[in-house]
Amino acid sequence: MDGLDELKRQSIKVSGFYAMSERDDFRSYAERILNCAEHLDFAMQNIQGDLVGFINNVHWCRCPRCPLCQWAKVGKWRAKFFQGLRRLYLENEVNVIFVTLTSRNCCIKGLRDELELMASAFNRLLSSLRRSGVVVGYIKALEVTWSLSQFGDTHPHYHVMFFLSGGRFPRWLLDDMEWSRMWARSLQVDYQPVCKAKFCRSGDLKSILELVKYCVKPSDLSSDPDWLYDLTDQLYKKRSLTVGGIVSQYVKQSMLDRIDCVGRSGDEQNQDGLPASLDWDYIGDRYILNLGVAV
Repeated sequence: MDGLDELKRQSIKVSGFYAMSERDDFRSYAERILNCAEHLDFAMQNIQGDLVGFINNVHWCRCPRCPLCQWAKVGKWRAKFFQGLRRLYLENEVNVIFVTLTSRNCCIKGLRDELELMASAFNRLLSSLRRSGVVVGYIKALEVTWSLSQFGDTHPHYHVMFFLSGGRFPRWLLDDMEWSRMWARSLQVDYQPVCKAKFCRSGDLKSILELVKYCVKPSDLSSDPDWLYDLTDQLYKKRSLTVGGIVSQYVKQSMLDRIDCVGRSGDEQNQDGLPASLDWDYIGDRYILNLGVAV
């Protein structure tokens, strides 16, 4: 529960940043985020000796940059990928590699333009890989971090799982320098971006936990109010999670977008178990657990 406590604290800080703004839309965000997830009803189940809580009822604010809502969306996304990829691995012989594609830092006010360039570059890279006949699908996640350098204060990068046709595959696909060269050509830049590639064992779902996570770290969201304001505008209606190829047959892009937009997949079901609830204590700065109680 400590992790949830910290997310609520960061949400309150983000709310305070928005409240400082003179913009009406940001002040509206402030009120909504402050009231987000003040009370949660859930069911406790014993799973292999561990007590696991399943949320049955909660009011999410659905603000794009709310740390709590971001956490909730990630949980729903991961559930969809666990379901879909289990089927994909059972029905297809594939290899998987996990690649991180970075770009040079930019100024926050230029982030939207940089993301457009990165999206075009990824399409060029994907076309090249598909022509090789090896890549049959992908999952792409955008992450943006607050990182000061001589080039700017914002570091956008992609985490990508590439699904390869089964059997042997070219070893250069695990060569970091080769990925750096390919990505630089796709970006059409004269510097060598940092890229990392590693092999993922087929059927191993742990890599989803590394790939499908926050678009922006909660600690970054609560670091600087001016950066948060610009980030909110720059990421407005920007998709952070994308699937393609064979993956889209098992995990629908429309479902991921629905979760991103409204925070629900539409097929949720309440879980049975020991009823419990959490209530945020503004004085104690933490959630209070009430076992056997659900309102």
